[in-house]
Parts: sequence; C-alpha cells; structure tokens
Amino acid sequence: MGADRSRFLKRLAAAGTVAAIALVGATSSAWADDAARNGDAAPVPPIKAPKTMKMDEPMPGEMKKEGMMKGDVRKAAERKQRALKDAMEKEQKTMEAKPTPPAQGLK
Repeated sequence: MGADRSRFLKRLAAAGTVAAIALVGATSSAWADDAARNGDAAPVPPIKAPKTMKMDEPMPGEMKKEGMMKGDVRKAAERKQRALKDAMEKEQKTMEAKPTPPAQGLK
C-alpha cells in the first residue's frame, strides 16, 4: 500500500505543478494586457527605413561585368519589362477568358 500511495502523491504533485504553471502563464498575460491598455508598456521603437541604393556605385559580386554599375541592372530590368508587357497582357487575357474544366472523377 505504501508504493501505491507514493505513486498517487507523485501524480498529484505533478498535476499541481502543471496547474500552477498554467495559472502563472494566464495571469502574466493578463497583466501584460492591462499594462498595454494603461500605457505602461515599453514603447516599440520605430522601424528604420532602408537606405536607398546608390546607382552610380560599381556592382558588387563575382558575376558582374566589367564596368557594370548598380543602375545598369535596374535599367535592364525596366527594358525587359517593357518588352514583355504586351505578351504578359495577352497571356493574362487568355487565362481569364478560359473557364476551368470540372475535375474528372469527383462527384
């Protein structure tokens, strides 16, 4: 009978520990909510805006071409976007016009 009682007391202690941890977690979050509502919470620092890229600087990295500047990549991307604009709009219109077929085998 002593071993059963010992096992019971250990389980009871474990359950009490779990309940105490849950109670502490619930009250601490409630206190944090109260502090935030009352304005006692620490202020959140503002997000810093990223620095703008200087287009007249040389490109970093191993894949750059000789004499390539950062602005060259941007200009090339804009030219490519203009060249593909008509094709992209045409493809978008055909995608919208086609209804999707119903799934086969599903009822």
